[in-house]
Amino acid sequence: MMQDDEFLSRATELLRVIKTIKPSEYWESPLPCPPDESVVQVCDLYFEATRLQREVLISSLSEEISAILGFFATRMAMLSVRQRSPSALWHGLVARIIQLDWPWTDPRDGAIPGLVLIYHSAMKLGIDPDDLFASAGEVAIRQLTKDIVYPPRVHATEDNLLEAIWWDETDGPAGLVYHRKGRPIPAGHLTLQRKVG
Repeated sequence: MMQDDEFLSRATELLRVIKTIKPSEYWESPLPCPPDESVVQVCDLYFEATRLQREVLISSLSEEISAILGFFATRMAMLSVRQRSPSALWHGLVARIIQLDWPWTDPRDGAIPGLVLIYHSAMKLGIDPDDLFASAGEVAIRQLTKDIVYPPRVHATEDNLLEAIWWDETDGPAGLVYHRKGRPIPAGHLTLQRKVG
C-alpha cells in the first residue's frame, strides 16, 4: 500500500503534467502519443490507491482533465484493438471510471457511449466484457459509477452496438477508428506511427 505522502506527490506531479495538455489537440493526436503515458500512470495510481487517496485525487480534477480522461478512454478503445492489447483497454476503462467518479460528471453526457465503445472493443479482443467491467467496477468510489459500470448497460446485439450510440467504426490506414456519425475523423487517428529503433 502506498503511503499518503508518496501518493500525494505522484498525483500532484501527474496532474500538473496533464493540466498542460489541451483536450482538443490531445483528442486529434495520433495513437499512441506521449500524453497517453501520463494518463496511463494516473490510471495505475488510481487503481493502486486506497479509497481515501482516490477521493483526494478526484477532488483535484477539473473539467479539462475530465475531458482528457474521456478522450483517453475512447483512444484506448481504438488502440487496444489495433495493438491487440487488453492492457490498453483496461486503462481506458479505468480512466472512464475516474471521470465518472468526479462528482461534476453528468453520466448522461457521453458516459454510456464511451462504455459501449470499450465493451465493443472487448468483444473484438475476445475478452469477456462482464469480467472486465466487474473488475473495473471495484475501483469506483461512487455508487452511481458502480451502478453505471456493472453490469454493463448494453442491451443491443454486437451488430448494432455502435448504431445505438451514433458512433461508427472504420478500418483506416492505422487500424480501427471509432468516430461519431456525421463528424470528420481527426487526421491523427488515420496516421501510421513510425516505430522507434
